[in-house]
Amino acid sequence: MKHMYKRAERRWKYADRNSDSVLVKDEYKDFVHPEESDRTKEILVDEAMEDMDADANGEISLDEYMTHINDMSSEEERSDPNFAQVQQNHFTSYLDKNKDSVLSKDELKEWLVPTYDRHEAESWRLIQSGDQNQDEKLSKEELLEYQDQYLSLIEPEFWHKYNADHTTTPSPSNHEEL
Repeated sequence: MKHMYKRAERRWKYADRNSDSVLVKDEYKDFVHPEESDRTKEILVDEAMEDMDADANGEISLDEYMTHINDMSSEEERSDPNFAQVQQNHFTSYLDKNKDSVLSKDELKEWLVPTYDRHEAESWRLIQSGDQNQDEKLSKEELLEYQDQYLSLIEPEFWHKYNADHTTTPSPSNHEEL
């Protein structure tokens, strides 16, 4: 609890632009969503480094990263047989920009508050998770092999619209409400 209070206090100080100890609406937004403000996004990097850097050496090893990812992921996610490999590949292929086997504060910042298109990055991450032949393309066969991962992202109405007889429609989702 003491740790969380110190973290909230630090966020408050970052967000309180005029240092009057009171947060107005825009300052409160920076306090709650520091990733949305150039002024406060650096705090996310500091917090993530504190959370993941177990040996306090100022960088995050693959082991520290995997420990954090495992702690933050659900049991269902961790039970996926490809989970660890996908996460390790994400670390080595995308996060560790200089390929020194650790994440620096700058690499951590690039991950948490990217300057690139987040949608494109998510697309590449999803392709990598099913790209069995590592050709950086997702074939129909690869998509169908991992259909729960990919097709659940698309609304069921899409499948009905483009498949009138509904007989060959892949199962779009395993959500019970559908």
